[in-house]
Amino acid sequence: LFQKEYKNDSINFDISENTQKDIIKNLYNNDLDIGLVRLEKIPEPNDFNSILISDDEMVAVVNKKHPLAKNTKVTLKELSTHPLFLLSKETELRAPVIEAFANQGLSVNIHGESPRPKIIQGMVTECMDVCLLPHNVVDLASFPDLKILPMKEPIYSKLVAIRLKETRHSELAQAFWDFIFFFLLILSSLKRVHYFKIKFRSF
Repeated sequence: LFQKEYKNDSINFDISENTQKDIIKNLYNNDLDIGLVRLEKIPEPNDFNSILISDDEMVAVVNKKHPLAKNTKVTLKELSTHPLFLLSKETELRAPVIEAFANQGLSVNIHGESPRPKIIQGMVTECMDVCLLPHNVVDLASFPDLKILPMKEPIYSKLVAIRLKETRHSELAQAFWDFIFFFLLILSSLKRVHYFKIKFRSF
């Protein structure tokens, strides 16, 4: 879409995954133009311009045979009595979960972790544990034996596109930044967003 809007088919997008810590480091080093990160874990948010990509709600996911599957919603207290699979620390999505439990004086029984939501969903399909994932990455089409349970105490994490304020951005990078803003303004939100960083190259 951007190539058609910009009328330049020679634009090349260099897209790759990385940890939030490395994305922010690379932005400061001018090794990339735009990064997608979790707003809550940006160490110096005033250094960056940001655009909200999605406000991700965490949900519990269980095997349909799990005792909790009879519920329509679940509490943190109920979850604290069960082994949990969580996204690993480098995804920056484990911290808000741990904090939510801690705020209620509850401990978390972490049975396993992975940076890959599909791996976690596969594990929960094969066992009677529970996982906590962003609602928009739960894939019931691929894992039909699972059930989504919304949280009675919602946990949210904001995914944002960021770029350094004190940087002279190329015409192409500025055009793409504007494209993101107006595209999201029209669509209001994206259904699927992955954790990645972007570096633009034009030939």
